[in-house]
Amino acid sequence: MVVIDGSLTPRETEAKSLLNRSRSIHRLPNEVLAMVFKFAMPNGSYSYRTHENRPPFNVMLVSTLWRDIVMSTPALWGHIDIRNRSLIETFLLRSRQAALDIDFAGYKSEFRPAPPFNVDQQVVTTDQKTFSNFIEPLLPHLGRWRSLVTRNVAATELHLCLLSPAPNLKCFMMRSRRCNHEDEAPPYNGIPLFAGHTPRLRKLRLNGAYFPLRYSIYTGLTSLELSAIHYAEPVQHPLQNIEQ
Repeated sequence: MVVIDGSLTPRETEAKSLLNRSRSIHRLPNEVLAMVFKFAMPNGSYSYRTHENRPPFNVMLVSTLWRDIVMSTPALWGHIDIRNRSLIETFLLRSRQAALDIDFAGYKSEFRPAPPFNVDQQVVTTDQKTFSNFIEPLLPHLGRWRSLVTRNVAATELHLCLLSPAPNLKCFMMRSRRCNHEDEAPPYNGIPLFAGHTPRLRKLRLNGAYFPLRYSIYTGLTSLELSAIHYAEPVQHPLQNIEQ
């Protein structure tokens, strides 16, 4: 596949376009190419590359056809992470009504390959202001969130931002800055995390992040992982709610 360079002359561009169209890959239906592009979306192997060197942007540079496919496939714009936070509005616009994977940790929300949660790795330095600026434009679209992954954000900080329902959230993974316990529970003033409405949540992983066990986020799960949290209350209750 020949990459089209914007500095080429019109004649050179046309010649390379003709060569691209002669490749067997261009015989594939656009729908198949869109599915292939989804497998190239951000993962741990290039989490720290700049956005122009990661999909979907680098895929768009290959050919006019590929650019058109990327631009017309909302699902390719659903992964929003801390590295592309300056382009959040672009991703929200181009993703249309597609599901959103929100990643404030530095690797893909669905964790393919599996995330090194127990292994030290370089992370982007974050603070409350950075997180607030990142999450604020995403809150009006909370109904589209499919997954949320955070790192180095305290439970109290996160809780203050997420007091609205997340009806389509399926995966929530959070690693706090340090061990957390019941004495440091978020001051929710009667409003639980996600307003107590996460009916599709199935995977929950909390590391150092305490949320009261009475919260509905522990209900209906198929996968639960709790670590570096000190509980004064019995932990058997959420375990009983996990679906078999």
